[in-house]
Amino acid sequence: MDIGGCGGLFRDSDGRWLKRNIQRIGACDILLAEMWGMYTRMNMAQRQSFTHLIVESDFKLMIDMVAGNYKLNINISTLIRRIRELIPTCNVKFISSTFGVKEK
Repeated sequence: MDIGGCGGLFRDSDGRWLKRNIQRIGACDILLAEMWGMYTRMNMAQRQSFTHLIVESDFKLMIDMVAGNYKLNINISTLIRRIRELIPTCNVKFISSTFGVKEK
């Protein structure tokens, strides 16, 4: 495993930056780094009392896992459970995106 990190930003409905964060995670794989990033930002949004949140990621599998659209054959991890617990507190909408990729 490599040393991982995550980061993200918050924008208002007009696209203006409100807040950003960068965090070093330690030894982890890409899925864990992405999940920690999502959890950290959603937790921050809850603490800031944001009432509507759009979570955008290019990691579709993670979005599906968190949104419950992907059946896990293992016990749900604590991190996924914590993310799911934050969903109703911020009125979350998930978007899976492909940054910089153009469809042919």
